[in-house]
Amino acid sequence: MSAKIQAQEGLQFIEAAILQLLGERAYGLTNNEISVELGLESDQGGKQKNYLAWSVLGILMKKNKVSRTSHQRPGENAKREIYKLVSSAE
Repeated sequence: MSAKIQAQEGLQFIEAAILQLLGERAYGLTNNEISVELGLESDQGGKQKNYLAWSVLGILMKKNKVSRTSHQRPGENAKREIYKLVSSAE
């Protein structure tokens, strides 16, 4: 199996895991929450964090499977970028 095929299969598994997780959380999740829940946390020298999940979320938004909204949860002071399945998006 070629490296490209392995990478594409891995991407499909990550996409499916994100979609499953968002399906279980109708209220949506942040990129950080998704990264933590799926064990995909990463950083580059302590600065840029969780780009793997963020990149895959971008692919899923292009496929119109996930939407991103700015939302303030009860008890929080700041708005956050929340990702949801398109079928359960506000």
